Amino acid sequence: MASGFNSGRTLGTVLMITGAALAIVAVAWLGVNAASGDLEPGGFVLGLFFLMLFILPLLLVGYYIRQRGAAEAVQESTFEDRCRLFERDRITRQTLRREATRAATVVGARLGQLEGESADLLRQTQQTLDGLAEGMAQPVAEADWLHAASLSAQDVRDKERYDDLLLAGLRRIQETAGGSGPMEPATAKALLELARSADRQFALRQDLLLRGRRLPSVSPIHLLRATIPERGQVDPESLRPGGAVSLDTADYLVTAHLTYFVEGRSWHGLVLRGEEGERRLQLQPGADRALFMEAAALASLPDTVEESGSASVSVDSLSGRAEGVVVDYRFNVGGADRVGWWERWPEGEKGFAGQWILMSDLQFWPAAVGSE
Repeated sequence: MASGFNSGRTLGTVLMITGAALAIVAVAWLGVNAASGDLEPGGFVLGLFFLMLFILPLLLVGYYIRQRGAAEAVQESTFEDRCRLFERDRITRQTLRREATRAATVVGARLGQLEGESADLLRQTQQTLDGLAEGMAQPVAEADWLHAASLSAQDVRDKERYDDLLLAGLRRIQETAGGSGPMEPATAKALLELARSADRQFALRQDLLLRGRRLPSVSPIHLLRATIPERGQVDPESLRPGGAVSLDTADYLVTAHLTYFVEGRSWHGLVLRGEEGERRLQLQPGADRALFMEAAALASLPDTVEESGSASVSVDSLSGRAEGVVVDYRFNVGGADRVGWWERWPEGEKGFAGQWILMSDLQFWPAAVGSE
């Protein structure tokens, strides 16, 4: 099919070149004859008329065939990209289905050892995982993916982030549910939440892949809290490592930019380094305030959990980049507007405590060219 498209472009080019060559030769012949007196002015005009009558359609047809060939070549390239994407997706869904089935089996084996509330929660977890595995096993009809919405490069990255979160969540269920002996209801409830989160992630993934349905990058609760932003507010994505942030009289170097992704939402974190040590600035796109925090002992964080889960994090730092790092997080709130932020990275846990500040209190200084 691609060779046919290339032939169309070639044919159009040949027709245009042929038409141009014939036009040059015909005009030269008319000019020479008119200059020598062998051709009357009326004959010269008539010759130009017939030249336009026969040569101009040739040029137009050649131009049309060439443009159509170029457009069809783009369509063919897009079609091939989509075929590769859905072939990779088929393999990925097979992997996800195996992990979901294995998780359901592990939960079922542990279920036989328990009773009471923990058993009821694990039974719901197993049912959720069985339904998830069944959904992952359903093949995507050829007609569905042929007419699926086109995905941008950002959509493809988001789809891969969904896959990272699904794999991490399913494997965590296997690790937590494995073993023997009694299980606390709190642990069983956490397993059920992990299974339900995986089910939501997969549904959102399929909506994006097949329907092109994208969720707002900001959660509805943050949209409701937001007010009219201050003039000159800086887009969080514009501040890269090597930039700086000023708050009151203190200046901080941006050593890393973190982008969190969970269930279609995204937010940003800036790792800051100043005279007082490391600071963390958490930013919601479009919000009028940010979380400014310092490192804190895990035991000192507020007790009330407002939000928790797992996020796929992209790290852009002065020392390099990393994609798809799965990080557990927990957002805690306390009295006097005190907030806490807990994270578990592959290397270990981190805790931060601080408070909300207005974006208008911050000044952002982009990194100089070549500083990274």
